[in-house]
This record gives sequence, structure tokens and C-alpha cells, in this order.
Amino acid sequence: MPSTMSLPGCDEQLRDALDDAIRARTVTDAEADTYLWLLQANPGRYETFGDLIEVVRQVLTSPPA
Repeated sequence: MPSTMSLPGCDEQLRDALDDAIRARTVTDAEADTYLWLLQANPGRYETFGDLIEVVRQVLTSPPA
């Protein structure tokens, strides 16, 4: 499983939600990696786990440009 690191502010809640999803096995390793990358690259941009995981799944299923 991908490791998660401490993130500042409200992003910590999103990381915690990801940790819960990893433990529940409701996200793939690729989704978790992409989720963390987006979270770190865009601090404070996403408000909910659902918002961010939706973006992750769109990214992973979109054909390359």
C-alpha cells in the first residue's frame, strides 16, 4: 500500500479519509497514489474525499492527450 504523510490543515482530514478507504480496500493503489499526488500538488483545493476521488478516477480513466 502507498504510504501517506502528514499534510497541513484541512488536507489532513482528506488524508485520513484516504487512509480509511485504503483500510476498507475501496480504492486501488493507483487511486491512492494519484489522490496523494493531487492533494500535495494542490493544497487546500479539495474539500471532500468524494470531490477528490472523483477527480482521481476521471484522471485514471481519461485517454492520454
